[in-house]
Amino acid sequence: MWSNVIVHYPGWEFNHHPLLGDKGGITVMAEFKFEITEKIGVLSESSKGWTKELNKVSWNGAEPKYDIRDWSPDHEKMGKGITLTDDEAEILKGLL
Repeated sequence: MWSNVIVHYPGWEFNHHPLLGDKGGITVMAEFKFEITEKIGVLSESSKGWTKELNKVSWNGAEPKYDIRDWSPDHEKMGKGITLTDDEAEILKGLL
């Protein structure tokens, strides 16, 4: 049977594959919270419905920052992205 054993420690997650053992690798994932505080716009959409968006996002309760990343249609999953402070966004605007 193919299954993973997931062991939770505060803020960490370790995966152990029963057939591959430790050679299956250890995935370390920190828990985090996010809140989209302002939806600014959609830059593009993939054939699978994921959208590349510019939003203001608060990460772990911090001050919201500009954020560009891919989002699943239900916004439950996200791709890698970039966050920018207000000052960085102004500089980027000037560069463009």
